[in-house]
Amino acid sequence: INPALAFGTGHHETTYMMIQAMLDIQFENKTVVDIGTGSGILSILAKKLNAKKVTAVDNDSLTINNFFENLHLNQINENDIDFSINDCLMIKNFNDDIILANINTNVLLKLIPRISCRSSIMVVSGILNTDEKSIIQVIKNSDKKILNKYAKNEWLCFSINL
Repeated sequence: INPALAFGTGHHETTYMMIQAMLDIQFENKTVVDIGTGSGILSILAKKLNAKKVTAVDNDSLTINNFFENLHLNQINENDIDFSINDCLMIKNFNDDIILANINTNVLLKLIPRISCRSSIMVVSGILNTDEKSIIQVIKNSDKKILNKYAKNEWLCFSINL
């Protein structure tokens, strides 16, 4: 992965935990959305884990070239992942089996309650230890259940049953 201006080499704690959480989930024949895709590392892994359909979303147009360069570096056809520039809080419906979001805690606090698709799994990171209580509270208040918690240094990651 060439990170260029985008976030996500697999070395940062949040990306590392997202990958760890993804390896604990069955992706075969599932639909996936990667919110805040950046370099595309999580979308690429989802495709390599045999996801049926992968959608990648980022709000920064500077990620476009880097995203497609990383698809090429990983022998993934650019038509195999749907990529768009969009604000995740403007997306009306999430109908995917697996939702990945390695983004800012403040955005997660707004996003988690908006997602209502049942029998889906959401994996979230970008959360500092100091924000753990607020994330757990919004998960519980949204009638969602924490499946797993991952921790690395001062960072946290949660997989959530929606």
